[in-house]
Amino acid sequence: MSNFKVRSYSIQDEPAVYDICLKCGDNGKDASDLYSDPRALGNIYAGPYIYFEPESAFVLEDAEGVCGYILSTKNTMEFYDKYVSLWLPSLRNKYPEPTGEFSNFSPDENVYHQYHHPDNYIIKDIEDYPAHLHIDLLPRAQRMGNGKSLMNTLIKYQKTNHVPGLHLGVGEINYGAITFYKKMGFTELERHDDVIFMGKKF
Repeated sequence: MSNFKVRSYSIQDEPAVYDICLKCGDNGKDASDLYSDPRALGNIYAGPYIYFEPESAFVLEDAEGVCGYILSTKNTMEFYDKYVSLWLPSLRNKYPEPTGEFSNFSPDENVYHQYHHPDNYIIKDIEDYPAHLHIDLLPRAQRMGNGKSLMNTLIKYQKTNHVPGLHLGVGEINYGAITFYKKMGFTELERHDDVIFMGKKF
């Protein structure tokens, strides 16, 4: 059995973080076969976090390498401002907005569309839960308490930084993740499209 450890993110972890984002990108399942561009999803759900706030990111590692992560920001409003003004412009230059019917977009085109039309949804109680997170683990690291270890590490970090609460979004059909978050003390706050937003106060 592998020995897992949680540590702070370092810049050398960037390729692994992007890879894990893709391999968990289909509601927790491997999305590699869905996307021609392996970095498309990571450019939304991984890259801006490790670029703007690497100190708020932690990775899970075993003998084979990085196999999980938890990425976060202490202030969602400030993060989205940077995301729109500093992160997205270069992506928009590199990936033109897709044309045609939205219903006919490929998975890659759907993501490129999001570069030009970001859905930076703000929950109603953002003052109580200003931080948010993304967590993913590869199959070899699942169901062994590693998600709990990552979450506890992040919660301790956020508390140390005097953050009052944390929230996240999860696909409404990602039942395993929803069960995990409830066990970690998160409760449902609201729903937006097919996403359930859950929060935890400290």
